Amino acid sequence: MGRRGLTPGTRPLGRRPKGAGGGAETRAAILDAAMESFAEHGFDGTSIRKIAKRAGVATGLIFHYFGAKEGLLEALIDERTALPLLSSTIDEIMEGEPRPDAHEVMRRVGVSAYDIARHAAPMLRIMVREVLQRERVRTHWDRARQLAFHALGHALSETAPADLGRHASFEIARTFLDAVLFEALFGPEADAYELVASIVRTVRLPDGLPGRAGSDGQEVKGTIP
Repeated sequence: MGRRGLTPGTRPLGRRPKGAGGGAETRAAILDAAMESFAEHGFDGTSIRKIAKRAGVATGLIFHYFGAKEGLLEALIDERTALPLLSSTIDEIMEGEPRPDAHEVMRRVGVSAYDIARHAAPMLRIMVREVLQRERVRTHWDRARQLAFHALGHALSETAPADLGRHASFEIARTFLDAVLFEALFGPEADAYELVASIVRTVRLPDGLPGRAGSDGQEVKGTIP
């Protein structure tokens, strides 16, 4: 059965109780509050004071952990968006038995990316606008994209049925992930499996037509945990 987006975790976004524990818990509470505030009010419409109040922490802690509002955006890129999280997902896929083929890698990575991005879509739409306006944030986002493209490209080069050069694998990964993220952020709600399968079918690997047929001639969808 298809899924419609990532089920939120048990930890609520924002609205942490005052006096929450320090360290990682406090930092996470600040990111939760920033993500909700940016999504609701935009970057310029959100102050450090508002984020601190929402998180139930002193404003000084935000400067301590993140330096400034742009630092918050950079941390959200690293920890709450799909691209930087994909490396660990790809590692898990590649370590599985039996080893997946390139189409299966794209399907599983694509669904993971779609789910994560769809879950954080309101904040990510704000971030896209800030990426266009703020060079520091744009540089950070571009770096995250490049790392994701290279991680997926490397996996594809190892699992493609024919030789796939470094440049070709990178370009396929970039085209595929950008399409998935665009649909997650700006497209209508869709079944993640069906959407990603349709994108995979548009990507050509060295063996010709994309997709892998089963014994009945129907495309095989991967089982994604």
